[in-house]
Amino acid sequence: MERRAELNIFRPGGDKPDHRFGFAVMSSPEQATRPASDNSPARRIAAAVILSGLVFMLLWMMVFGMITSALISTGCCVVVIAASSVSDIVEMLLDAVASAVFGILAVIAAIFGVIFSLFGL
Repeated sequence: MERRAELNIFRPGGDKPDHRFGFAVMSSPEQATRPASDNSPARRIAAAVILSGLVFMLLWMMVFGMITSALISTGCCVVVIAASSVSDIVEMLLDAVASAVFGILAVIAAIFGVIFSLFGL
């Protein structure tokens, strides 16, 4: 029985040797470390907590007292986390919000880094 070699579709050209230099040169090996997953539960929880803190600050400054605002924002956080574990659509939306929130925090951190490096702090 003849065994047929199949090409790896995820590495186009990676399974074929390169004979330009007179010897077989294979493509570079796969990356040894895998990139961190962007949709981990800890990331979604952190984004929900940050959004809950924003809801708390908004409610406390505008309408309610501190305890009422804390209770409402905690309830919102719990509902968002529970909904993200049940529904794929809510999970996808929370991942998108998490990317935006953490991107904004990264930009703020970069700005502070530039300011501190300019003044040598």
